[in-house]
Amino acid sequence: MVEVLSEPATPDEIAERADVPVDAAEVELEQLERGDWVLESTIDGATAYDLNPVRLFLDEMTSLIEERPKKNWRESVLSCGKRGRI
Repeated sequence: MVEVLSEPATPDEIAERADVPVDAAEVELEQLERGDWVLESTIDGATAYDLNPVRLFLDEMTSLIEERPKKNWRESVLSCGKRGRI
């Protein structure tokens, strides 16, 4: 579902984009909301969902950290400690 959310949309619109039944989309959107991946809002009085920008940012930062070799992290921390930054 996350892949099809580029702007706030109702469950019907999201289901159509993802080519899944509305019931399945609603269940997944509720799970995504519990995980803070999407935020619930309204469009013309109807329930809508949008990506949570904070969660996306934190996920991107985590991915970047995990991609960096641990050896470089140790060296960075040690060099900061030698310069009195820790």
